[in-house]
Amino acid sequence: MISPPPQRSDPLLSPELSLQDGSSIPPHESAPVETRTWKSLTRIQLQGLCLKPDGWRKVVEAIDFSALESLSFSHSNFGLDDLKMLVDRISDYGDLWVPLVTLNLLKTNVGRRNSDQLESLKEMLPLEILHQKQK
Repeated sequence: MISPPPQRSDPLLSPELSLQDGSSIPPHESAPVETRTWKSLTRIQLQGLCLKPDGWRKVVEAIDFSALESLSFSHSNFGLDDLKMLVDRISDYGDLWVPLVTLNLLKTNVGRRNSDQLESLKEMLPLEILHQKQK
C-alpha cells in the first residue's frame, strides 16, 4: 500500500511564525490598499529600438490609443508592415475617436521602399506623420 508523504508545515506559509523561545508572532493584518486611478499615456517615445516583427506586433497591440496624442518610433527598425499593423489596430477602435495627432517615423524603415503603399496608409490616418522623404 502506498501512502502520501508526511505533511510538513512550512513556517513561511503558516499564518503565525514561531520564535526560538516557543512564543509566536501573530499574523500581519492587511493594511487597507490605496487604489490609484491610472491614466492613459498621451505621449509614447519608443526610439532606437530594433525588434523582430513579433516584437513590434506585441508593442502595437499593447498600446492604448484612447488618450495617445504623440507616438514616436524614430531611429528604429519599425517598417512598412508594422505601420500597416498600426493602422489596422487604430481602425479597431471603430467609431471611437483616437486623439493621435503625431506619428514620428524619422529614420525608420518606413518609406525606404514602396512609397505608394505608404501614401495609401497615410491617407487612412488623419494625422501628421513625420518620416524621411525617399531620395
